[in-house]
Amino acid sequence: MKFYLVELLIFITAVIVLVNAVPTPIAKSNSTSNSNSTARHKSTQKPNSTKKPNSTTPISNSGNSTSSCFQKDNADQALALQSKFASFTTSTPCKVGDQACINGEFAQCVSENNWALQPCSSGTQCEVLPLVNKPGTSIACDSKSDADARIQAAKNACK
Repeated sequence: MKFYLVELLIFITAVIVLVNAVPTPIAKSNSTSNSNSTARHKSTQKPNSTKKPNSTTPISNSGNSTSSCFQKDNADQALALQSKFASFTTSTPCKVGDQACINGEFAQCVSENNWALQPCSSGTQCEVLPLVNKPGTSIACDSKSDADARIQAAKNACK
């Protein structure tokens, strides 16, 4: 019995190490940068450019913030994107690589004006979340209560 517990502990430790070793992917933006994508989670980071995204680009790169507190800016951007996505349908124009939340599902533009929807797990829905350690937002499946708590925590981070 003791042997199995040791094996279980080693396995759990290995899983934790692997989970923490996975890098956060960076979203494709209007500026030239490398990008990685995942099926249900997309991180976005503000580029140094002040160039505005097209109307369906779900990333927050509307310019450099004058605030030294990017967490609050991230929360504001997450709320703005969530509001913007509320009016999106599968008929909303998009460009390849755009990501959004449509009807509570994770949506990715797979070809010009063609959204592919990915349903979220039970108890979760597509949410725009503020990043914690750098400027930007993340699109992921999450519970409404957790998303609200993350946004509130980001708003309060600079008080």
